[in-house]
Amino acid sequence: MRDSKILFWLIFSAAIAYVIHCERNNQDFRQLLGVRHLKASRLESWMDPSLPQPEYIHQLGHQKVSRQAKSTDHSHRLLDASHEILPIFPGRGSHYSFVFVGTPPQRQSVIIDTGSHYTAFPCSQCMYCGEHTDPYWSSTNSSTASIPICINDEPCRISQSYTEGSSWTAFKVVDQLWVGGTDVAASPEAVKYSVDFYFGCQTIVTGLFRIQLENGIMGMSPSIDTLPYQLKTQGVTTTRMFGLCFRSDGGILTLGGVDQRLHRSNKEKLGYAVMKKSSSYFGVTILDVLFVTQQQQQQEIKPVRMSIDEDPKKFNTGQGTIVDSGTTDTYLPTTIAKKFTDLFLKFTGDIPFTQENFQLTVQQLKKLPDIVFVLDGVSGGEKVEVVMGWADYVDSVGEDKYSFRIYLTETSGTVLGANFMNGYNIVFDADGQRLGFAPSECNFEEFNPNRPDGDDAYQFRGECGQTVALTECSAFCNRNESAYVSVGVQDFGDPCNLNERPESRPCSQNCSYFKVVRGDPRCPDKPWKECSANCIMSRQVVPPGEPLLKPNGMCNYLQQTSSCYAALCSANDGDYLIFIDMRINLVSANWGYLYTEAFYEAFNLLFKVRSSSIDLLSDSSSNSELIGTTKVHFELRLKAKDFSGVQALHNEAEKIIAIVEGPQFGDHLIDALQVVSQRFDGDRIVRFGWMNGRDITVISARAIPLGEDRDKYGEVSGLHAGVQGSSDWTKVDMILLGVSLGALIVMLTVLYMYRRLQLEYQLNQKDKGSLRSMWQRFLHSTNNTNSEQRQSAFREKETRELEMSSCSLLADEDS
Repeated sequence: MRDSKILFWLIFSAAIAYVIHCERNNQDFRQLLGVRHLKASRLESWMDPSLPQPEYIHQLGHQKVSRQAKSTDHSHRLLDASHEILPIFPGRGSHYSFVFVGTPPQRQSVIIDTGSHYTAFPCSQCMYCGEHTDPYWSSTNSSTASIPICINDEPCRISQSYTEGSSWTAFKVVDQLWVGGTDVAASPEAVKYSVDFYFGCQTIVTGLFRIQLENGIMGMSPSIDTLPYQLKTQGVTTTRMFGLCFRSDGGILTLGGVDQRLHRSNKEKLGYAVMKKSSSYFGVTILDVLFVTQQQQQQEIKPVRMSIDEDPKKFNTGQGTIVDSGTTDTYLPTTIAKKFTDLFLKFTGDIPFTQENFQLTVQQLKKLPDIVFVLDGVSGGEKVEVVMGWADYVDSVGEDKYSFRIYLTETSGTVLGANFMNGYNIVFDADGQRLGFAPSECNFEEFNPNRPDGDDAYQFRGECGQTVALTECSAFCNRNESAYVSVGVQDFGDPCNLNERPESRPCSQNCSYFKVVRGDPRCPDKPWKECSANCIMSRQVVPPGEPLLKPNGMCNYLQQTSSCYAALCSANDGDYLIFIDMRINLVSANWGYLYTEAFYEAFNLLFKVRSSSIDLLSDSSSNSELIGTTKVHFELRLKAKDFSGVQALHNEAEKIIAIVEGPQFGDHLIDALQVVSQRFDGDRIVRFGWMNGRDITVISARAIPLGEDRDKYGEVSGLHAGVQGSSDWTKVDMILLGVSLGALIVMLTVLYMYRRLQLEYQLNQKDKGSLRSMWQRFLHSTNNTNSEQRQSAFREKETRELEMSSCSLLADEDS
């Protein structure tokens, strides 16, 4: 037994040594365990000590590889002891999150709306409710669903109408509900934030609810019917507080508190505006509206601040001023229209403020003011200034025309919509009767609560001293229009000088509905048509330098032909097929032929193969599960006839696989993509240059020869988990793994033998007890036999005596 214990501890020590070796040689080892604990954050001087501070944060799953940050372990959702941090996704002029409802959970996408009370989405009974990100929710597929009954034994019903004309009708359902990322499996602890929640199962919807991207809506007003209220009531969080941090391509939702590290880029304290107590919404008080010089222009010209100088009561009549995340634009009262438009014209010099579409030059865009809303603060005399940048209230409508997204149409009160909220983390504190505002980048993919400040915070591509694109263009194709130009901004700066404020430049995308197109959006280049029998494909384009329209007003299209792509033409023996699977940090919903052809041209530059020798076999553009990333599967074909011999062909295939699996492949591909983009896009957008190598993850790469040469050379293949420095197994790793497995087998064998010995010993003990018991029973039975014999002899003796006595009595009577 002593030897067994010594052997056990030796084996255990070897296993611990192997684990330590893995952890020291693999920085991602903790991530393999599924949960990473980060140290408690320190309280910075600019933070508000009255707000809850996260003690630790769980990072679960993998949402998107950071575009700039060194750390690549970002997640679907961040949880801490008091609150959770979640991604917000961009809709068509809206912002939404995913909720998971029922057992098993069914995912639904919902618009985040601080201007309404109810949560509702279409259920299986809903007819003509449109197509959305997820299938309709089904109460029959949830084992925990409960449907309250009201009058006439009918389900309780609720309905809601909105000022723009949309409405819905639903019956009430009570079930488990929580907010998460894009997938349940990636957030296994999300259920800890679930509550028994009542929501509307929509059966009828009208207006925008039929055509919107999202399934439904999630009311976030300070009402008892909202999720923040129920999270506190059911003891999941300690407060009704939540935060919304909006940007044009998504944002961050915080439930049960606020993480002030979202404000780290600006290091500004939260400014608190007082919340109107009489309002059933998040109401604030506007004291003034200012026109100021654009922030990016303030270093070039003297800043100007002009006040509208209007009576504050005009902004706050009726329902008052409410912050409404469910309304896309901002609406001001008609009573201030004259002063507003007069001051706007005075500030810009030649640009009238109108509700009609208008044309603007690049120089005129620079004249547009940023608009500052001055709000009443929580302390007497304190004011909070919230800046709405010019790009947040100006929108492109196509044909070089723009429109303003501030409307002077309210008969009373003011609605500060989602474009007012962009670029700020807004804390909705119903318990404290206040709204907090702090500037923030609101970028969930790049928010790492444990990253250092200063020069080591980010790693950018490019050389020091150069001005490069630091962010993606904020213009997205998100409107239900056949032809338009989406306008946004893109930040530029020195990648090595993070203390210098980046320069924001206008950028634009040509769009048709929800896809990016090449050429003028009125007559964009058409995608290639199907391949013909002789391996030729064609499409229609307007050649450069040619008039856009014919005299009859039709597009001046000419037919362009080319050899079909690789997968569309028959292969020959001796050809090589090369398959490359990648994940790219581009929004999959925007993926279109423009991106596909850009990758064809980039591969052409990298591998020196014809564009027609490349094909995209599949992409995830229609997969709503891959929000924020696009998974692509490319095929390259090396034709035997283009090489001097089989060996040269095989060497070229090996070379391509080596390039793809090389540590610099991601950076080289981004550089090639930007060269291609510059050729087609010019200076109006840096489509790929803001990315870096970490945004390209190679999943696998494989080269397969066709025909009789296959057996001779086999497959040139490799599986690559990513280009982010993933290390291969070393010889020492393999030896230690073998030793550990062998030790585990020996330990199990020893335990098995020990158990067998234990059982045999117990059986022996039992057998000994059985022999002793048998001897005692034998002795007992022997004694019983002797006793019975003595008793039988005694009874026989008595019987004989009785018989003799009876005989003597009979003899006496006879005598």
